[in-house]
Amino acid sequence: MDFAVIASSNKLDRPTLGLAFYEAMKKSDALMDTSTYSSVLSCYASVKNVPKATMAWNDMLRRKVRPDSVVCNSYIWACLEGGDPETALQVFLQWRKEGTPPGWKDVEPNTLVYF
Repeated sequence: MDFAVIASSNKLDRPTLGLAFYEAMKKSDALMDTSTYSSVLSCYASVKNVPKATMAWNDMLRRKVRPDSVVCNSYIWACLEGGDPETALQVFLQWRKEGTPPGWKDVEPNTLVYF
């Protein structure tokens, strides 16, 4: 439920607090799931930081977290809010073509996916 702290900070209009929590989670090698990454990407959307959103997306894939439609929409939103409609469109078109979010086929499901 660590994602709740990140999500709550964004809803309280304090996205940088949520992002600081995410950075602390990364440093401690905490287990993160799609809910965590969706919340992080929403915070990056709020601060309009596409490069950091892309880094979080890549971190998620590197950690073998299989993206779902919610986290994919959060990434698209972060790209749009940050002024990068080209990346948002690219992600959307790849998702539509493959029928699954980008990166989904590259990652095996983990136990968190089944809860």
